[in-house]
Amino acid sequence: MPKLVALEDWKGTPEHTIEVRHDGVLVWISPRPAYCDRGRWVANIDFTSPQRCLDVSIDWADGFPRYYMDVGRAIAEATEWLNWRLYKIHIACMVPPPSWLARLAGNQKAPEGNPPGNLDT
Repeated sequence: MPKLVALEDWKGTPEHTIEVRHDGVLVWISPRPAYCDRGRWVANIDFTSPQRCLDVSIDWADGFPRYYMDVGRAIAEATEWLNWRLYKIHIACMVPPPSWLARLAGNQKAPEGNPPGNLDT
């Protein structure tokens, strides 16, 4: 089970952002200019460990950047999202997808390439 991110793990930076670095992922929240109409805060994500299984498991479909009106809500939601995704990735990286389980059991020819890091194939 991956270690969970706590609200206390978020730290301020000299660039006036709030960030958390956890298990190969960097999530940061920064203020937006006053003229922006999509929210006062924006959350972004980056990877600090590109060789990990999770860099193929978190992508554009996860909806980054995300916009928020309230920084407290942004931190709480980003924390909950990160814990959920790290848990799902932890499970996916530990358990081979069904096609590879069948191969291990000797029931079918192995797919080409390396086993993917998620259960979607």
